[in-house]
Amino acid sequence: MRILMTNICLVARTGTELVTVEAALRFVAAGDSVAIYTPQKGPTAAALAPRGIVVTDRIGDLDGFAPDLLHGHHNVPFLVARAAFPAVPATWSCHDFRGRWDRPPPAHAAQLFIAHSAETAQRLRVEGGVAEECIRMLPNAADLAAFAPPATPPPPRTALLVGKTDKPGAQLEVAEALRARGWQVTTVGRGLGEVVANLPELMAAHAVVISSGRAALEALGAGCAVICADARGLAGLVTPDNFRALRRRNFGGATLLRPLDPALVLAEIDAIDAAEQAALRRMAVPEIGLDLYMERLRDIHAEAIGLAGSPATGDAMRGAAMLESMLASPHPRGFGPDQMQRLRDEHAVRLARAEREAQRLALRLRLATLRPGERLRIADWHGGPGPALLGAGWTRTEPRQVTMAGRAQIDLAEALAQRRLARIVLQLVRAAGATDGTEIEVLDGQRVVARVSAQGSLAVVDLAVADLTAGGAKAFALHAPGAAAANWSLAEAELVAGAPPARG
Repeated sequence: MRILMTNICLVARTGTELVTVEAALRFVAAGDSVAIYTPQKGPTAAALAPRGIVVTDRIGDLDGFAPDLLHGHHNVPFLVARAAFPAVPATWSCHDFRGRWDRPPPAHAAQLFIAHSAETAQRLRVEGGVAEECIRMLPNAADLAAFAPPATPPPPRTALLVGKTDKPGAQLEVAEALRARGWQVTTVGRGLGEVVANLPELMAAHAVVISSGRAALEALGAGCAVICADARGLAGLVTPDNFRALRRRNFGGATLLRPLDPALVLAEIDAIDAAEQAALRRMAVPEIGLDLYMERLRDIHAEAIGLAGSPATGDAMRGAAMLESMLASPHPRGFGPDQMQRLRDEHAVRLARAEREAQRLALRLRLATLRPGERLRIADWHGGPGPALLGAGWTRTEPRQVTMAGRAQIDLAEALAQRRLARIVLQLVRAAGATDGTEIEVLDGQRVVARVSAQGSLAVVDLAVADLTAGGAKAFALHAPGAAAANWSLAEAELVAGAPPARG
């Protein structure tokens, strides 16, 4: 049989990419011919070519392929393939109950729709208008040949955290809480560390795995105790009592109803019972294997082929309308991961701008409340008013520490807005290599305003604002000539208020 598959990208090791690769390899091993249409090819696509699988990002390249079945993941690439092969029987899989690319295509675009969880089945019904008789449940699977218990059990106090989202949330705090108990902890995956290719070996080397989704399923195959959790929240320890309920929801985001609190995670780990985990494995392993998954998928494909007929009136127009809406602004140049990354980058710029504005306002408000002679001390260069003082020439060496990198600017624009700043006192420290007499210059452009001699590893810069601003300057630079510039960190700034300006 000739099978055409679609996926939004084949670049990395995300869930749908792995599902696509595993199914394609199984089809080829069974003697089928497989082609994959994806808007973006990458390393994952390149790895498939030597295995006899055609991967293309141009639908026209498949003009001579003549598929017997279209197996779709993600709406837009599926609809492109559907437009190219309108009479071919099709199935479409919904992997995510919220994601943009898993918004269901028109209900008549496929003979059968595959739901991987109760939530995605509901999305097909409600958002896609798909009839109940056209939905087939097929929970995700684990390759039990790869994810199998080791011959020798791993040390008991070992835990593996597998990141699933770009931001780690409280997962790092969970890792630290375990380490504080004397556990050996490994962190991998998105938001936590490297995205690894040797996950089966890593899981086999750990007694407990903390993750969600497909990784939770694979950890069960590897014989680990599983805490279903990620940065989004906590479901809890997987047991015989909750296994099937969690599996129906794909161990996914809809199960993570509690906050990811380290104390709650530790309590779940304390509840691990060896006999209960053995019973869980006896229950789970016969149900979660990739062999059984492929068997069921083949049955769904055969059923879809049996239901094939002429496309319903209006199908092409409904598909075209959906493509139009998906390709509309803010995606004028396409719909692939490059465009999604562009949107994320634009959002990051807007967020940074908003944070900067909040820092400026915080500094201005704090200064407005100071009494004459009172000092505003700032040692936090991460949040609050601190970053509003930093111009170019600083590098962040730790979350709350900044270090001079050449000419380091101090921006007084916001501090001067209230016209109440009388003096500014900066404390600079150097970790190593400083000697008495090391000089730091205070510069207004090329003009040297002051020179400060360090006392060992400490340099105190005490400046009258009137002297700095006599020429209209709203910023100044710190500079340590030669190699002495390295490793001077800004430990604290004190802004000393003067009398408020006279009215009238």
